[in-house]
Amino acid sequence: MEKNPADGSSNLPRATYREPQTGIQDSSILTVLIHLHNKGFAETTIKGTAKKLRLLSRHADLKDPEGVVRYIASLANNNTKSLLVAAYRHYARFHGIAWEKPIYAKTENPIKCPLEENLDTIIKAARSLKRKVAFNIVKDTGIRPIELHALTLENMDLEQGVIHIRSAKKGNPRSLKLKSGTHADLKLLIASLRRGLKDRVFANPERLGIYWCEERTRAYGETGNVELLKIRLYGHTIRTQTP
Repeated sequence: MEKNPADGSSNLPRATYREPQTGIQDSSILTVLIHLHNKGFAETTIKGTAKKLRLLSRHADLKDPEGVVRYIASLANNNTKSLLVAAYRHYARFHGIAWEKPIYAKTENPIKCPLEENLDTIIKAARSLKRKVAFNIVKDTGIRPIELHALTLENMDLEQGVIHIRSAKKGNPRSLKLKSGTHADLKLLIASLRRGLKDRVFANPERLGIYWCEERTRAYGETGNVELLKIRLYGHTIRTQTP
């Protein structure tokens, strides 16, 4: 897929969508991904669906729903089963395959919120102002990395220190206030970048996650604090994984 080098977004019209990064060779899967793209699904959803359908195709014939269900049932983790069922649901619906969708109860793991001082240790170790601002925006507001990636100058009120978010989950748009330090750093960043009103400022979720892991590892190397390695950059909050 042709990419915009500035922000990693696609310059192709929806009707000509391609996703070679998934490594998909099966045209029956690729047509599903194109359909999801044309329906406005998030890039992360499409990539996740591609990954799961590719996994299923290695263990079952996707045109045989009973074989797919048997493979999914053979797995141990109900959360994994639920994700695979959701991916195959897209495939079956698009190709008109009748099947009885199995239901698996997800296991909810407790979320332990990290200490703010641990978050700050990682963020202060960031090697660039752009990374520091990106991490602090997520910390201040709890927005998802994909929502951060969607931000453009049109969505930022640099005078008031407010960002306007279009929900990644098709919810209502919302306006969120930044902390004063983050606001000041954001203004410095924007002044240095000289982007257009419609240009994206921050990296895509996959790249941002890589940056977070790099800075988290760097901070751990400097402090020896193993708790830093448990903190993830995701979703509604920067959170700590529980074992």
